[in-house]
Amino acid sequence: MKSSEIKKHLGLNTEATDEDVLSALDMAASIVSTFRECGEKLGLHAQSSPKEIAALLGKRESTAVSELRSELVVMSEEVSSLREEVLHAHAVNYIERMMTEKFINDDLKEKLISLHARGEVELVKSMIAGLMDVPLDAFHKYKPPADNGTKNSPIDDEIKRNLA
Repeated sequence: MKSSEIKKHLGLNTEATDEDVLSALDMAASIVSTFRECGEKLGLHAQSSPKEIAALLGKRESTAVSELRSELVVMSEEVSSLREEVLHAHAVNYIERMMTEKFINDDLKEKLISLHARGEVELVKSMIAGLMDVPLDAFHKYKPPADNGTKNSPIDDEIKRNLA
C-alpha cells in the first residue's frame, strides 16, 4: 500500500509527515482500545468492532421498551392492591368466624382485622384466645312461653309487644 493511501485512510492530507502518520496511528489504536474496554463493560465480546460498540452506546430505549416498563409498573401496583384486598378479605372472614366463638365488639373487630391484614396473625390469635367465650346458646332467639289460656301479667304483655 502506498503511503498516500495510508495517509488518506487516517484522515491526513498527502503532505503529512511520518510523525503525523505515527500520531494518527497511535490515536486510532487508543480509540480501538477504549472502544473494546467499553464493549467488555457492556457485555460484548473482546473482538467487537467499534461500530458494534458505538451502535450499542448510541441506542436509546425504544418506545416499546418504555411502554412495557410503564405497563410493568402499573401491573405491579395492581398486584399489590389485589394482594391487600385478599389479605383484608381473609382477615374479615377470620375475625367474623371468631366472633361466633368469642365476645368481640365492633371497635375491637376493626382493630383485629387491621392487625390480621398487616400480617400480625399470631398476635391476633393470642388476643382472641384471651377473650371470653360466647355461650353456645347465645345465638338462639328468645321464644316466649306458649299462651296456655292464663292471663298474662302486664310485664308479659309488654314483652310480647316489644318482641313482635
